[in-house]
Amino acid sequence: MTLQQPYLTRLKAVALLLLLFGGALALRPFLTSPGPLLAQLSSELGIEVQALGWLTSMPMLLMGVGALTAPWLPKRLSSLPGVALSLGLLTLALVLRARVTMPLLWLSTLLAGLAVAWMQLQLPGLIKQHFAGHLPVLMGGYSALLMGGGALGAGVTPWLMMLFSEGAWVLALWALPCIPVLLLALWLARRDSQPAVSRVAPLTEGSIVSTSGEDNPAPAKPSLPWRRAKAWSLLLSFGLINGGYASLVAWLPLSYQKLGMSQLASGRLVALMALAQMFSALTLPLLAGRFAGKQAKADRRPWLWLALIAQLVGFMALALWPQGAPVLWSLLLGVGLGGSFSLTLLLVHEEYRGAEQTAGLSAMVQGGGFLLAALPPLIIPPLLLDGAAPVMQSSTDFAPLWLLHWLFVLVVTVLCFGFGPSGLPARRVTDEQQGVSKVHAQ
Repeated sequence: MTLQQPYLTRLKAVALLLLLFGGALALRPFLTSPGPLLAQLSSELGIEVQALGWLTSMPMLLMGVGALTAPWLPKRLSSLPGVALSLGLLTLALVLRARVTMPLLWLSTLLAGLAVAWMQLQLPGLIKQHFAGHLPVLMGGYSALLMGGGALGAGVTPWLMMLFSEGAWVLALWALPCIPVLLLALWLARRDSQPAVSRVAPLTEGSIVSTSGEDNPAPAKPSLPWRRAKAWSLLLSFGLINGGYASLVAWLPLSYQKLGMSQLASGRLVALMALAQMFSALTLPLLAGRFAGKQAKADRRPWLWLALIAQLVGFMALALWPQGAPVLWSLLLGVGLGGSFSLTLLLVHEEYRGAEQTAGLSAMVQGGGFLLAALPPLIIPPLLLDGAAPVMQSSTDFAPLWLLHWLFVLVVTVLCFGFGPSGLPARRVTDEQQGVSKVHAQ
């Protein structure tokens, strides 16, 4: 072995990338697949369709709680073992949907929400830990595949329902693509736990010190930056943007079904929205990185404003002219949501260089943000009910919901002024840490 051997073998690097991208694809179908089937689920369960908003809101709440607690999980459940555990819980949750009953649906949603909460906090951390030099590109790819999984859930589920005799049990079929990703995570976790010769990534400017071996000091528990104004602004922005996504996933198909669209066609709108999210989540961070050049801390705000403008146009169009161009409105909203999500995550992970500080900020932003995002699809639609009789008889009756989200996006547009490149104080690699890494490298 040479003293300069790379930290990651090619096999492990490829396996990690497959896990990151396969895991990202697995995170959203459980959330988007029920949307086109709300009427079917309402019929099978014997409840009002508006009461099914919790299928979207409860996972968001659990994502928030899980994100806030994930940094304090036992060390052996962090990183790769934690991803494997989360994938196992998600697979089990989806299998439980094979039988459509209220208790099993609740249990499935509970397990899936917690699993996704833990996993979506750890996957970006793995990107920063192992591929710090490619953060914008891989974070964009991760976000894009996250949205791509949402597109598959919304677009393929109605087709599966038609193929298998119109039973809502087809929601359980989404467990199948999780299985190979789970096996890969288990293999990586087992390989990572085996004693090995210490491996150190060569130190370059902006890199993270990474060591492996039993003599490593235990990482400090992250602290949440509650007193930082910018952290609160990022939390609010993340929550309001994801609240719009949650409402669209829950109610966009139903709003167009009220206008006469089929389940398949209305589900296709959400799928197109998610595909547009996938495109913008990948391209906007790449463009932001390309135009930033070699700046240490680039200004991401112009690209974030571009994404927010697309959302403003899309929500206003849904509220005032829903039948005008449904496909165009869905694409605009997808471009806005995907770009905003990806760039906000990038801002969070660019604030600190230290893993502990980044974990604390990410837990605060994602935890508090998802708690906030859970409220709109759960609270607002019931307010549109007149006593026991629903007044939401057409897509135009959803106009107050879409206008409310238009206002939320406007708030984020204003908050964006505070997201300049000056940011929170960065934690740089210290001389002491460099000395430790050199000792391990010898």
